[in-house]
Amino acid sequence: MNTLYDVQTSTGPQNGQLDRIIRDLLKRAVTLSRLSPVQIADELTKRLQRQVGQPLIYAWMAPTNRNRLPVDVLPHICEILKDDSIQRLVLGDKLRRSLELGESTPRVVSLLQSALREGTNRKAVRKPRRRSKR
Repeated sequence: MNTLYDVQTSTGPQNGQLDRIIRDLLKRAVTLSRLSPVQIADELTKRLQRQVGQPLIYAWMAPTNRNRLPVDVLPHICEILKDDSIQRLVLGDKLRRSLELGESTPRVVSLLQSALREGTNRKAVRKPRRRSKR
């Protein structure tokens, strides 16, 4: 899944800010998506098996609206939009560190493989020792 996550949350946003940040992240994800709000609403309706209309999508993004993005919608909308920013925002520190570790695993494995190849090449390049004549 792609991410557009760039919000610093290590200390966690203040309660009043969280709603605004979620709305901003959702609005940015919808704007950058190739899907229209109607298509997003249709896909959510299928997945949630309840009616989700285009006006509700706009309400979740509106800075002054009291409608908040429901928690059960969160994983679906992030998957539909291919943006996990909001999910990352609400993670606790322990889960965030675990996720970062998991995401860094391919890089760590690549570095280790490279170091092993380099070590093997160094052994092959060494000059053979002379045997004593005894």
